[in-house]
Amino acid sequence: QALNNVGVDQLGVVTRAAGQINRFFSAILTKYNPAFVPVNATRDALFGLTGLATEKGELVALDAALHYPKAALAAGRQAAGKSGTSEWDNWAREFAEAGGKTGHVNMPSAEDLSRKIGTGKLTGYSPDGMMRVARALADTVGILNDAVENALRLSAYVSLRKRGESAEAAAEYAKNLTVK
Repeated sequence: QALNNVGVDQLGVVTRAAGQINRFFSAILTKYNPAFVPVNATRDALFGLTGLATEKGELVALDAALHYPKAALAAGRQAAGKSGTSEWDNWAREFAEAGGKTGHVNMPSAEDLSRKIGTGKLTGYSPDGMMRVARALADTVGILNDAVENALRLSAYVSLRKRGESAEAAAEYAKNLTVK
């Protein structure tokens, strides 16, 4: 019995370690990869708008496409932890509260990033300074990817809400818009 428990415990440790490694590689290939921003935006636009047009109608998809820029800005502000007061910031809050938002990045403000980086003058090599710069850049790329990941979802959510769908139904639909 004791040997059996040891095997189960070791398997659990290996499984958790494999999960952590998988999440690390997933993050560096997507969330923290600047090249993934345009790829993700393009993929979401092509597949998401096509699915939206097919399932909810062309006018809903057109509305979502036209409002994508406003949704992207609001999603970016929300990912950065900046609570704006515009109509789209309010929609973004409602969308997140209804469970439609995917991913989560708690992005520091530009001022916080500036403090993290320091003066920005890299006159000498400092491993600590380089790590601060790398973290700040990774955080910036993360917020861009988070904004792109949620922009079309938010725009679709608002289009559906304005057409009478409940917050929960619109959020559920929008959250799964590009993962079908």
